[in-house]
Amino acid sequence: MEKDGTGSIDASRIRVVYEDGTLHAVEVLRLGRVASRFERTSLEPEVFGDPFARGFEVSGVGAQISLVPAAKTSMVQVLGVPKPLDGGSCLELASAWVERHGGAVQLGVVLESGRAWPHAWVLTKDGAQLDPSIRVGEEGARSYLAFDQNPDSLYLELVSKARRVVRTDP
Repeated sequence: MEKDGTGSIDASRIRVVYEDGTLHAVEVLRLGRVASRFERTSLEPEVFGDPFARGFEVSGVGAQISLVPAAKTSMVQVLGVPKPLDGGSCLELASAWVERHGGAVQLGVVLESGRAWPHAWVLTKDGAQLDPSIRVGEEGARSYLAFDQNPDSLYLELVSKARRVVRTDP
């Protein structure tokens, strides 16, 4: 099949239409006329875009944070560190901290400025939670929700809106 050309799928004749090098529409032809047209809309996400770039909407009001439908999560108190690390993503910084000091990387979301953002921080050997990307005292504007299991699935469900981040009263 050629760009902006015709071809066939099974016994159906089709015409493809490209705009700026991207497939824009596929038309099913009958007797040389368009019988059906399937067109890309501007509502579709970018194929190679960052699905986490805008964070996740947070609905509701209150101090308690959870996912709906419910998942194994927990609100945790996370502290900044005296000298934050820089030069990487939160996952890289948490991994570097763990490599130097021990502990484990904790995944979840951080709520800041009214949105929930995918985030990584450190669960220390003694059970404390530290965010090596922020200084001690900067944690007050943030709330942390730790994913207690299946973080990859939970992130994908948040992106697809199969789950939501919700605030409620205790």
